[in-house]
This record gives sequence, structure tokens and C-alpha cells, in this order.
Amino acid sequence: MDYIRPVPRAAVLLLIGFCSLASAPARAATNLLSGMSFTRRAPSINPDLWVRGVIESVQTGSGRVDILVNSVHGKDMPLRAVAGKARVLLGLGGRGPRLVGAAERDLDLRRLRVGQVIEVGVGRAEQQEILPLRDLALGDKPGRLTPWRTLAAGPGPVYTEETSTEKVWLPLVFPVLNGARWHDTFRQPRPAGVHLGQDLDAPKMRPLVAVFDGVVYTWLASPSHAVNTLFLVGDNGWHALYTHLNDDTPGTDDNSRNPEYTVAPGLENGTRVHGGQMLGWVGDSGEVSGPHCHFDLRKPDTLVAVNSAPSLRTAQILKEPALLAVAANLTPAPGGIRVDGFLHSFQRSGKVIVISMRSRQAGRNTQPSVAPQRIYGRCINANAHLIGAEEFAVDLGKVEQGTFVVLLGSSGPSSMSVDSVYVERIGFIPDSAVRAALDSLSQPGGSP
Repeated sequence: MDYIRPVPRAAVLLLIGFCSLASAPARAATNLLSGMSFTRRAPSINPDLWVRGVIESVQTGSGRVDILVNSVHGKDMPLRAVAGKARVLLGLGGRGPRLVGAAERDLDLRRLRVGQVIEVGVGRAEQQEILPLRDLALGDKPGRLTPWRTLAAGPGPVYTEETSTEKVWLPLVFPVLNGARWHDTFRQPRPAGVHLGQDLDAPKMRPLVAVFDGVVYTWLASPSHAVNTLFLVGDNGWHALYTHLNDDTPGTDDNSRNPEYTVAPGLENGTRVHGGQMLGWVGDSGEVSGPHCHFDLRKPDTLVAVNSAPSLRTAQILKEPALLAVAANLTPAPGGIRVDGFLHSFQRSGKVIVISMRSRQAGRNTQPSVAPQRIYGRCINANAHLIGAEEFAVDLGKVEQGTFVVLLGSSGPSSMSVDSVYVERIGFIPDSAVRAALDSLSQPGGSP
């Protein structure tokens, strides 16, 4: 993937509880298709039809995968040979691609390779131009297709308060933007037991960032649980825990528990992040003497806490969050701006779009948003299209809240006049040959 700033790289799982073609490869893969075994899966939205082929190209910045189709089949139907092409929109937007309704966590597009066998489960063809995407499997080993969402899966870790005195050093991005005051308090006696990590003192609403690449999960404050906690499961196998995230409206101490002021826009359980990416903000949720981030590192598999001090002392301190480059082909006009963010609402009557901002670009300068901020855009004459399939128009009134969007236009400090809107979408776009084959399977007696 392309990054605006290169940072250390670093998958998966939920913490429960916390105390207070190149053408030659393509042809070779195609020859393997007839021998690929396929284990039936039970996705949460059951596909009606399957399309099998090999990957021709991957555009990580747009979440787009082009495939050379070899065959199609339906439920309890054998493979039917077909020669065609299709486009798979996996979505992106700084979160990572996800199969809506069928996946527990985001897919790392870096797993996909030109020439790799792929099988896509879709909804009924009917008359839709873009078919609903419901499942996806990859030929990760010779002769076998494996559902992508199980490639890095495993049992959910169980919280433990065990500690280890083993000295461990990991390459990290420092978890608090611009650094923090701290000293080594690992295993210090506390009323509830020994201290499992380090307390990083910083002002409220100081941004927190990912220490390595991985997948995030949150346990947000509730009437029965006062602490905002975030867990990052790293691609390197290590787990990082952040807690006492903000629970107040900025500038107050009202304990509003508004997630908009706790975690960064677009962040959900299972979201894939990269090192240095915004995660949320320092706060004082729970019983604390002042705002800080409690941070600890846990060993792969056992989740035993280790002293993170050696790693923090040499960690890379960032002055601004790292941004994933998304849809780099969408550039603002001279004198104009590009704003990336996540849809909060669209007022059809006034054609006003409201987004939670992730970044703002003017010219070649892109600035990440480091504070919660909404942007209001007037879309009177704006055109709306799909990222990765710009030829398809979009009805903004039907776009779901939380969807990643790109706005192009001109702007003031908190509002803008929007010329174009580009929307993240999950879907499958077959060419005419593949569509004809799918349509025939959809008809009564479509089985060969």
C-alpha cells in the first residue's frame, strides 16, 4: 500500500474485559482452477451465485480488484466455464476493505496477488449493474480455496493480569502524538494489584495513534463500565492496550460518553489500521488522577503483559498522524480542496452533506484532522460517483451513515461548496459475458 508517510507496519481479535497477471502467472493459475477444492462456507449473508477466476490487478488505493473470470456456479450446481472479466469493489477509505454483513474484520489488500485464484460470492443478478458482494475466498495454498476472513483468524484472547519480567524490545510508533511525560511504573503496587503498563501523561484530546499495523477493537464506557478502552492486535502477533480514552465533550468534563469524541472517525470493531494512524484521544475516563493514556504490551498467544518501557524509549514520535493514500487520482482543481471523511448525514431537501473529517488537501498539501470536526458541504450541482468505478452515479440519499466519502470543491473553514462526491462501495461488476452466465444460472432450469 502507498502511505503518505512511511511508518513501521504491523490483525485480529477482541479483548473481553479490562480492569478499571502478469499474464504468465494468470494463465498458470487458470490451469489450476479445475483442480481447486472448495469448502462450502456459511457466511452471515448466504451468496446465491459464485464467480471464480484469477486476479488480474489490484488497486490498493481504491479497493478495486480486477479479475479474469474462468467459471461460475450456483448452489448445488457444478462449475460452468465462462471467459470474461469482472471488477470487485472491496472499499477502502482508511479503514480497509470489508464485506458488509459477511465479515468480522477488514481485509488487508496486501494479501492479494496478481495471478492468485479468487472466488467471489454474489447476490442474485436480477437487473442490477452492481451486484451485492457477500463472500470471498482466496487460493492461499495450492489446490485449496480459503475464506479470506479466516486467514488470520483465531480464538478471541481472554484478558489476563499475568505479567512477565522478560525484557522485550519492539519497534513502535509512540502511542501519543508529540510524545508524553512518563516514567517506568511497570509492576508497581496498586490497590487492585500490580501496574500492568505505563501511564503516558498528556492533555485531554491529545491524539492517540497506532503503534503498529493491525486490527482494532474497542470497549467503550457505559453506565456499568466507566473506562474507554481500545485494543490493537498487531500483524506482528503482539497486542497493545490503550485505556482511559476521552469520554467528555471537548472543553468540558461532562462524561457525555459520545463515541465521536473517543475514537477517530470510521473506526469500528475489526477495523484494519496502519502504524501511526489516528485511533482516538487522550482522556480521563474511569478513576484517574488526571488525563493520561494507560498503555501496555502483551505477548502473542499468552497475552501476558510485558514491560513496554524499552520499546517506548526508542519509539518513533510523530508530529502528525500518518495517512493512508486513498484514491490518489481524485485531485482538487487549482485553488480547490479535497476533503476525506465519513458520512454523518445528507439532507436531500437542501442538498447538504455532513461528514466527519479525516483529512483536508489543498494543492499537494494533505493535512490529517487531529480533532473531531464536521464539514458541511453544499451539493447543489454536485455529481456523485463510486470510488474505483467512477462511471457509476450514486444517489447520495441512499448512502449509509459511516460510509467513506471524498468531496472535491471549494471551501471555507467549516463548510464547502461541493463540485463532486466520490463514495466508497462494496460490490461486484461483471462484464457482459459474465453477467449473461450469471443471469442464466438465475433462471429456472439454469443448471447445466
